[in-house]
Amino acid sequence: SDTRSKLIDFILINVLGWSESDIRREGHVDNGYYDYHIKTAGISFVIEAKREFEEFILPNTNSRKINAGTLQKGNEKVISQIQSYLVDLGNDTGIITNGTQFIIGKFVSICGIPWKNNKCIVFKGIGDIDENFVLFWNTLSKESVLNNKSIPGLNTTEEKFSKTLIS
Repeated sequence: SDTRSKLIDFILINVLGWSESDIRREGHVDNGYYDYHIKTAGISFVIEAKREFEEFILPNTNSRKINAGTLQKGNEKVISQIQSYLVDLGNDTGIITNGTQFIIGKFVSICGIPWKNNKCIVFKGIGDIDENFVLFWNTLSKESVLNNKSIPGLNTTEEKFSKTLIS
């Protein structure tokens, strides 16, 4: 509860611009109690919070986007936990955080692609967020999420359109 009240609430409200009316805390679903359900204007996602000093196992890479399946090793319990909440709430997008590390991804597949192939966006700690603050804000701020109608950078498929013009 300290991590949630002192770190995550502060980041969500004072840094990323989410309002109290967007946030539901400690809601109950069939599989237990989720920590946060952010919901506004047809957009929703779940946040699973862990203790500040409970670090996630992250691959040693400079890449910000990592396959969800790669993150499963060492983080099985928390990924299974958020997946169960997402299924119960009818969502595919979740955030796993300890207040300093953030794993943002689609942990449930609703488009026929195995969830393990979905890309996650990872911020490895406060230093990483500080060095890449614009990207952090552009990924999770209320303004950015509303403007993009989802969390930017998580869509795995891009529609390509071409048309041959004949004169």
